[in-house]
Amino acid sequence: MATTTCVASYAATHFGLIMPIAEFSKKCDGTSHRGRWQAQGGGIDEGEGWNQSTPLTLSDGLQLLDTLYNRLSPKDRRARADAYELARLFARRIAIAGGVTVEGLKFERNFPPGREVRIDLEVRKGRAFVPD
Repeated sequence: MATTTCVASYAATHFGLIMPIAEFSKKCDGTSHRGRWQAQGGGIDEGEGWNQSTPLTLSDGLQLLDTLYNRLSPKDRRARADAYELARLFARRIAIAGGVTVEGLKFERNFPPGREVRIDLEVRKGRAFVPD
Protein backbone atom coordinates (compact mmCIF):
# COMPACT_ATOMS: atom_id res chain seq x y z
CA MET A 1 0.00 0.00 0.00
CA ALA A 2 1.36 3.40 -0.98
CA THR A 3 1.85 5.96 1.74
CA THR A 4 0.62 9.47 1.10
CA THR A 5 2.56 12.35 2.59
CA CYS A 6 0.94 15.78 2.89
CA VAL A 7 2.71 18.08 5.30
CA ALA A 8 1.55 21.58 6.22
CA SER A 9 2.05 23.90 9.13
CA TYR A 10 -0.17 26.87 9.75
CA ALA A 11 -0.43 29.52 12.44
CA ALA A 12 -3.74 31.16 13.28
CA THR A 13 -3.69 34.93 13.27
CA HIS A 14 -6.17 37.73 13.91
CA PHE A 15 -9.71 37.03 12.61
CA GLY A 16 -8.79 33.40 11.95
CA LEU A 17 -6.67 34.19 8.91
CA ILE A 18 -3.80 31.79 8.37
CA MET A 19 -0.29 32.13 7.09
CA PRO A 20 2.12 29.31 6.16
CA ILE A 21 5.04 28.74 8.49
CA ALA A 22 6.60 25.78 6.67
CA GLU A 23 6.88 24.39 3.16
CA PHE A 24 4.51 21.58 2.30
CA SER A 25 4.07 18.93 -0.35
CA LYS A 26 2.11 20.01 -3.42
CA LYS A 27 0.80 16.46 -3.91
CA CYS A 28 -1.62 14.38 -1.90
CA ASP A 29 -1.94 11.37 -4.21
CA GLY A 30 -4.34 8.65 -3.16
CA THR A 31 -6.53 10.75 -0.86
CA SER A 32 -9.91 12.26 -1.35
CA HIS A 33 -10.53 15.93 -0.81
CA ARG A 34 -13.75 16.86 0.93
CA GLY A 35 -15.42 19.58 2.92
CA ARG A 36 -18.31 22.02 2.89
CA TRP A 37 -19.56 25.55 3.34
CA GLN A 38 -22.57 25.94 5.64
CA ALA A 39 -25.03 28.72 6.43
CA GLN A 40 -25.99 28.22 10.07
CA GLY A 41 -28.18 29.84 12.71
CA GLY A 42 -31.35 31.88 12.55
CA GLY A 43 -33.39 28.75 11.86
CA ILE A 44 -31.50 27.57 8.78
CA ASP A 45 -28.94 24.86 8.11
CA GLU A 46 -27.93 24.90 4.45
CA GLY A 47 -24.75 23.50 2.99
CA GLU A 48 -22.73 23.18 -0.20
CA GLY A 49 -20.04 20.51 -0.17
CA TRP A 50 -17.34 18.84 -2.23
CA ASN A 51 -15.91 15.31 -2.33
CA GLN A 52 -13.46 14.81 -5.14
CA SER A 53 -10.21 13.11 -6.12
CA THR A 54 -8.35 16.38 -6.79
CA PRO A 55 -7.76 19.32 -4.44
CA LEU A 56 -10.45 22.01 -4.47
CA THR A 57 -9.24 25.11 -6.30
CA LEU A 58 -9.87 28.62 -5.05
CA SER A 59 -12.24 29.42 -7.91
CA ASP A 60 -14.26 26.22 -7.35
CA GLY A 61 -14.40 26.90 -3.60
CA LEU A 62 -15.65 30.45 -4.15
CA GLN A 63 -18.24 29.16 -6.65
CA LEU A 64 -19.56 26.74 -4.02
CA LEU A 65 -19.79 29.59 -1.50
CA ASP A 66 -21.61 31.76 -4.07
CA THR A 67 -24.06 28.92 -4.82
CA LEU A 68 -24.83 28.52 -1.12
CA TYR A 69 -25.21 32.26 -0.53
CA ASN A 70 -27.46 32.76 -3.56
CA ARG A 71 -29.71 29.90 -2.44
CA LEU A 72 -30.56 31.79 0.77
CA SER A 73 -33.58 34.06 1.04
CA PRO A 74 -32.93 37.81 0.71
CA LYS A 75 -33.43 38.17 4.49
CA ASP A 76 -30.89 35.40 5.24
CA ARG A 77 -28.41 36.87 2.73
CA ARG A 78 -28.65 40.29 4.43
CA ALA A 79 -28.07 38.67 7.84
CA ARG A 80 -24.91 36.99 6.50
CA ALA A 81 -23.55 39.69 4.18
CA ASP A 82 -20.54 40.42 6.41
CA ALA A 83 -19.94 36.71 7.00
CA TYR A 84 -20.01 36.10 3.24
CA GLU A 85 -17.37 38.78 2.59
CA LEU A 86 -15.17 37.50 5.46
CA ALA A 87 -15.43 33.95 4.12
CA ARG A 88 -14.43 35.04 0.58
CA LEU A 89 -11.46 37.00 1.96
CA PHE A 90 -10.39 34.04 4.09
CA ALA A 91 -10.51 31.66 1.09
CA ARG A 92 -8.37 34.05 -0.98
CA ARG A 93 -5.80 34.33 1.81
CA ILE A 94 -5.66 30.56 2.17
CA ALA A 95 -4.95 30.31 -1.57
CA ILE A 96 -2.15 32.90 -1.34
CA ALA A 97 -0.62 30.68 1.36
CA GLY A 98 -0.84 27.67 -1.00
CA GLY A 99 -4.10 26.18 0.25
CA VAL A 100 -4.97 24.26 3.38
CA THR A 101 -4.05 20.60 3.95
CA VAL A 102 -5.93 18.41 6.41
CA GLU A 103 -4.72 15.15 7.91
CA GLY A 104 -6.57 13.72 10.87
CA LEU A 105 -8.74 16.37 12.52
CA LYS A 106 -10.88 18.60 10.32
CA PHE A 107 -10.19 22.29 9.70
CA GLU A 108 -13.06 24.58 10.75
CA ARG A 109 -13.70 28.33 10.71
CA ASN A 110 -16.81 30.37 11.48
CA PHE A 111 -17.55 33.76 9.90
CA PRO A 112 -17.86 35.89 11.92
CA PRO A 113 -16.37 33.97 14.87
CA GLY A 114 -18.70 33.37 17.82
CA ARG A 115 -21.93 34.47 16.10
CA GLU A 116 -25.07 32.37 15.89
CA VAL A 117 -26.01 33.58 12.38
CA ARG A 118 -22.93 32.75 10.36
CA ILE A 119 -21.22 30.96 7.49
CA ASP A 120 -19.02 27.99 8.38
CA LEU A 121 -16.19 26.35 6.49
CA GLU A 122 -15.17 22.74 7.12
CA VAL A 123 -12.31 21.03 5.30
CA ARG A 124 -12.62 17.42 6.39
CA LYS A 125 -9.86 15.77 4.38
CA GLY A 126 -7.21 16.48 1.78
CA ARG A 127 -6.43 19.88 0.27
CA ALA A 128 -8.63 22.86 -0.47
CA PHE A 129 -8.37 26.39 -1.82
CA VAL A 130 -5.25 25.70 -3.83
CA PRO A 131 -4.35 28.49 -6.25
CA ASP A 132 -5.84 28.12 -9.76
